[in-house]
Amino acid sequence: MRTLARLRNIIDPLDLALGESFMREDIPALFGEAYNPGNWNVGHVVLARKKAHILLVTLNKQGRADEHKYMDHWIDDTHFHWQSQNATDPTSKRGDEIIRHAALGIDIHLFVRDAKLAAGKAAPFTYHGRVRYQSHQGSRPMSIVFGLDAVVGSFAGLDLPSLQPNRLNGLLKFLQNRQLFYFLSIMAKCPASPPLFSLKSKHCSRPWASACGWRVCAAN
Repeated sequence: MRTLARLRNIIDPLDLALGESFMREDIPALFGEAYNPGNWNVGHVVLARKKAHILLVTLNKQGRADEHKYMDHWIDDTHFHWQSQNATDPTSKRGDEIIRHAALGIDIHLFVRDAKLAAGKAAPFTYHGRVRYQSHQGSRPMSIVFGLDAVVGSFAGLDLPSLQPNRLNGLLKFLQNRQLFYFLSIMAKCPASPPLFSLKSKHCSRPWASACGWRVCAAN
């Protein structure tokens, strides 16, 4: 149990959820919260005590009233355009917290799905990780551009051989995005203090990179 506790101190479980799909009612548990339809059946959830804003975005707004057809869309792989609720302006609490979230120590988490339904049932949301405020226009609603910290399903620009041991989160994001690797076990300790991990594919034949004794192998 102590090993698990130490692991949680250096690995944010949300990093391992990057790119995964979650039903709306399962998302609160990622933040240590219980599902309450009154709080979570909306597109913008604020967890004040956790210093977190959660954006739950449905891209296809077909069937919704005009006042709820917010202009949400991907600009490119690393930027997302999000439109706030109609009551939000830059001077409101929510608007200000989004603009100044980095200075306030607030994380903004992005969950996106294409449509409300899939095969006649509620569709899950894909977790795209933390996003960073970049710019905004307008008021009530605000049109905001966010930058993504990681790109689901891509290399996200990580240079594996140059990674240092304290880049654990970045390395795990890379591995999980590619879905080529399997986390087996904690093997030993790194001299710098973080645990050393053995990351292997099921059929690992050649080393991919190493740093502070890390063993990372490419899948066949």
